Amino acid sequence: MKFGWKPAVAGKVLPIPLAFDLQDDYFELDHFSAQKKLLPEIFRGWRPEDSLKMHRKPLSITDRHHGSEYPFKLPPNLPLGAQKLVGQPMKQKLTGILGQSAKAPQIYAGMNPVQRELIDSGDILCFDSLFECGNLDRVVLVSPSEYDLYMRPDTNSRGHHQWFYFKVVSKRAVGKVKFNILNFTKNRSLYEQGMKVCVCNVREK
Repeated sequence: MKFGWKPAVAGKVLPIPLAFDLQDDYFELDHFSAQKKLLPEIFRGWRPEDSLKMHRKPLSITDRHHGSEYPFKLPPNLPLGAQKLVGQPMKQKLTGILGQSAKAPQIYAGMNPVQRELIDSGDILCFDSLFECGNLDRVVLVSPSEYDLYMRPDTNSRGHHQWFYFKVVSKRAVGKVKFNILNFTKNRSLYEQGMKVCVCNVREK
């Protein structure tokens, strides 16, 4: 089921504010190499502010592998109160809803523009999760063949998740690559019992 269950309601569809786990302080965590060198952050994913923005973005994707077929019709007009809510910055919105200090750690959605030279040259992988159900949140470069990953918490939850969905593009052959997913919180995993990771290679399709 795409984007989860949607209740049948009468009247106009209003935007639902999407709050992510406010305790995910991993955006503030610095990563260091064995030589105590600060490792660069190369990716920060997209965090939609409300349900309408979440639907609009995938509906606008035309990529044949990630284009959305979700049959969602955007409401043409919203009540004035809903329009104000949609236009609020995330920090203001969450503070008003939750009654507490809230922060939006996102700086850029996608690859870090500072690393553009390495990306264009193919020296590092290019990550993407800006498509339906994509949940990659942060990537730290350990080496061209190793990356520390953080998955975005499920919306309006405490982040007890154990799934991932993202895309990686390589401009040249890089051999084996290691991904370290660092923010799974469940004590047990089906991967410990033999479940395999599902991988799709576009070139093989």
